[in-house]
Amino acid sequence: MTEPRDKLLEARVVSNENKTSQGSFKAAKLEGLTKDWRFRRLRNKGKPGRSHIFGLKWLPAKQGVFVGIIVSKKVGNAVVRNRIRRRVREALRRMDLPPLEATIIANPDAAKARYPEVVKALLNAMRKAGVK
Repeated sequence: MTEPRDKLLEARVVSNENKTSQGSFKAAKLEGLTKDWRFRRLRNKGKPGRSHIFGLKWLPAKQGVFVGIIVSKKVGNAVVRNRIRRRVREALRRMDLPPLEATIIANPDAAKARYPEVVKALLNAMRKAGVK
C-alpha cells in the first residue's frame, strides 16, 4: 500500500520541477532590512503608499527584495504581531516584485485582517506607491 503512494508523490515532485502547474507558484526570496540606516533612509526618502491596513515606503534596489515589517505593540500582543509578520511575508513571497527596499508598517486593523485582506491591502498600498 505504501508503494503506490510513494510513486504518486514522486510523480508530483517530478511534474512540478519540469513545468509549473496552475496551482503552483514561484516564491520570491525576501531579505530583511537589518541596518538602522536603511530604515532611516526609507523613512526620509522613500516613496509612500497607504491602504486601510498598511503604510508603505519603498525605494528601488539594484537587485533583491529587502523588506522591513514594523508592527508596534499597539496592534496586539506578541502572538498577534508575529502572525501579522508571517502573513505579510507570505503575501510578499507570492507577489512578483521588482527589486526594491521597503518598510511596511501595520495599523491596528491588521490584527483582525485575514490573509486575503492582507494581500489585497498590500497590493493596494503598492499600487498607490507606484511599485508596479
